[in-house]
Amino acid sequence: MARVAALARISMLLLLLPVLSGCAGLTPTAGPANSFVTGGTLAGKVHGGNQAVSGATVSLYAVGTSGYGSAATLYAQTTTDGGGNFSFTQTTGGSPTGPPSPITSSYACPTGSTTNPNPQMYLISSGGATQGTGNGNNSAAAFIAAIGQCSTAGSVQLNLNEVTSVGTMAALQQYFNPATESFGYPSTTQATLGFANGVAAIPNLVNIALGEAVSSTSYSATPTGATNSITVTVTPDVNQINLLADIIAACINTTSSTSTNCNTLFADAVPPSASVTSQPSQSFSTIGTGSGQSEDTNQALYFLLTNPDSGAVQANMTGLFGLTAAQAPFQPAYATAPTDWTVAVSYTGSSSCTFVTADGSASTQVFLEGVDDAAIDSQGNMWASAAGSSGGLYEISPTGQPLTCALGGLAATSTTAVIDTAGNVWVGSGVKANSYYNFYRWNPSGSYTTWPTSTSSAPQSATADGNGNVFYADAAGNLKEFAGAATATSVSSPGTIATVGTTPLFMQVDSLDNIWVTNTVQSSGSVTASIYEVYPSNNTSGSTYEAGTSNGSYTGFQTANIAGSTTGTDSQIYSPYGIAVRTLNNSGIYSSMVYSSNGAGSGGAGYSYRWTYITPGSTVGTATITDSAVGLAGSDSARGLAVDGAGNVWQANNNVSTGNWVTGSTTALYSVSEISATGAALSATSASGNGIYGGGTGGFQKQASFLKTGARGVAVDPTGNVWFGQNSSTTTNIMELVGAGVPVVTPLAVGAKNNALGQMP
Repeated sequence: MARVAALARISMLLLLLPVLSGCAGLTPTAGPANSFVTGGTLAGKVHGGNQAVSGATVSLYAVGTSGYGSAATLYAQTTTDGGGNFSFTQTTGGSPTGPPSPITSSYACPTGSTTNPNPQMYLISSGGATQGTGNGNNSAAAFIAAIGQCSTAGSVQLNLNEVTSVGTMAALQQYFNPATESFGYPSTTQATLGFANGVAAIPNLVNIALGEAVSSTSYSATPTGATNSITVTVTPDVNQINLLADIIAACINTTSSTSTNCNTLFADAVPPSASVTSQPSQSFSTIGTGSGQSEDTNQALYFLLTNPDSGAVQANMTGLFGLTAAQAPFQPAYATAPTDWTVAVSYTGSSSCTFVTADGSASTQVFLEGVDDAAIDSQGNMWASAAGSSGGLYEISPTGQPLTCALGGLAATSTTAVIDTAGNVWVGSGVKANSYYNFYRWNPSGSYTTWPTSTSSAPQSATADGNGNVFYADAAGNLKEFAGAATATSVSSPGTIATVGTTPLFMQVDSLDNIWVTNTVQSSGSVTASIYEVYPSNNTSGSTYEAGTSNGSYTGFQTANIAGSTTGTDSQIYSPYGIAVRTLNNSGIYSSMVYSSNGAGSGGAGYSYRWTYITPGSTVGTATITDSAVGLAGSDSARGLAVDGAGNVWQANNNVSTGNWVTGSTTALYSVSEISATGAALSATSASGNGIYGGGTGGFQKQASFLKTGARGVAVDPTGNVWFGQNSSTTTNIMELVGAGVPVVTPLAVGAKNNALGQMP
């Protein structure tokens, strides 16, 4: 019951957060007045494995609000007793602007602050005797737990241990600064929301009161658009959570920070390049380089999660896994080494929702069935349409609560959901209604408008720009526009603005109002694939792109066909199956980086799955195509891309890998892949080769309970969670990698509007 009450409190607090609209998500915001602070006792125990940690220093902090990983504020401090117990007293008197002075075991929430009156709080435990004997001090033993906002901290009871640390760090890794061991986020609306969403997701991973992993959590509600209650079951990778906890426990449960286990942990938990994190100017070089061993297990855990293949060195993976041989206090855990340390979560629809369509007919759809692709709105909610013949539009909260189930057969066999600048969700249908293939504009308040498209060909892909326009391409190769559709009060027929290839399966608008469309070829052998750059006609004079200006109205488009090689293993563009765009800012002059994946429908061996970087030139219709220098291991038959806030590109892989590259197992596993903005493979690389040809091993490989079939479609949310659909019209679950990506501005149309595509909130 305590856990249910905690979830209710978190849900209530999330409702108090301001709604993101337009560019508001990119500007500072003040929080609500702190009028509901109550007194109480924040208490718990510190355990290393199953042993109480005595003499540990426990510190209570308010999360920083001046940037990712910004300095936190110490509010209170105490020491654990012989049984590992600690407590803090929360008073109601309040402090005008911040923490008490001097720092004691009592604290009060601020009452005079106008910028952060109800700060997010977290605890860190450092040092102490970790073997239950009261002898020795292991300075490397560190634990961390986020506990929510200050107003409710006085009622929290928790067990600080390795599992608590894993759940907190996994959910909030992008906000952690390993140099100062502080959580922090920028004081913008969406960054504030992103951190709060991460805190709310921790109970899906671990029970902080018990200090143990959660096997599953079910959320039931009657979503908007439906007439009945449905259930979503959230299942975290318990084996992975416990395995990570067991690895750091191997160091914690020794008497010294310089023990063999600690030395192995700190040597093999390799730091990432700061450029691929939320803190690109960070330096990891001074951590663990002082006299003796100055690194601790919180820092090592951060390195494992943010560099999850440990630098692509197989020895590191096996060395870290070997730490669990002596003792493994947390079970169940994997019995063989995984390919990476990312923490997966499955969201499964276990019931059908019923709703009534506009013509009065009833429709039934299994919730979350057939999710091919995902889109994230301003609040971090996930939206998706159904690829199956029964159709449907789904929405779940960042923690998995069912929020919307609508449209049904009206949106049958849809492959994409697009969110415009006004927050409307657009879904195309692969079947005709009243002689038309239609698009449906769904207002999140619960109503929709039918936008007829064409009698001749079904929509294949869609996108929304920063000016309120919505575009789609059909199977006949026509690129069409609903002008001003985000705020239009009447329906108008779409205008054809360009002709693109006959397989336009992916498209994205950049911040310069250019539309990028893939001409995807799904067969092996000699092919002619291409990417179209479609740009406004009033730029034909060759004017340069300028900061903050629009390139004109969407009439009379010009088209540039950027074709790749037709055959061979070194083709620049071979069956581009996914596209992602990032805004680049060069001293106030904006340009775009466009990423394309190379995949094949059959995954025929002999074709290189490479990444193509497409940089628009300074004049319209020109672009530089650069083939990436690396082949991405595990990248087999790509099925979608997304870019995160650091420019890291995430790819869904459709074909199964040939086995676990770490353990040598022949068990086939599906995977997803990640590559940096500069072309460095961030997901695992096969020990026996680079694995760039069809069937190569590598990537972040996941068990069938998380990836039941090939991954398809990718989306990154404002917390840094990475969402993947599945290439099946009957599968009823989607997968999330918790906190694995760098937070990004959502929805993409708002990112385009504010020159912030692929940028952090």
